[in-house]
Amino acid sequence: MGTSLLLTLLYFIDEGCDSLEGLLIAGKALVMSIYLVGILLGMITMARLFATRCPGVGRTVSVIGSGSLLGLRIGLLLIVGPGAA
Repeated sequence: MGTSLLLTLLYFIDEGCDSLEGLLIAGKALVMSIYLVGILLGMITMARLFATRCPGVGRTVSVIGSGSLLGLRIGLLLIVGPGAA
């Protein structure tokens, strides 16, 4: 959950004016929560897929990397609809 929140905040800092200023506006908070749910679902999915591998740094990096990419796609699907992916 913490990694998902951190990645979501980093994504929104990059999109705006390089600060967390104004993120609690209702519209931005709603979109940010949708992306947070998407990234969290992506990471949970990848963690379950990689659960059979030996624990270690490689598995953690794989789960975070592929989970965040999948999560961004899920977030886009939730916002834009099926035509986004």
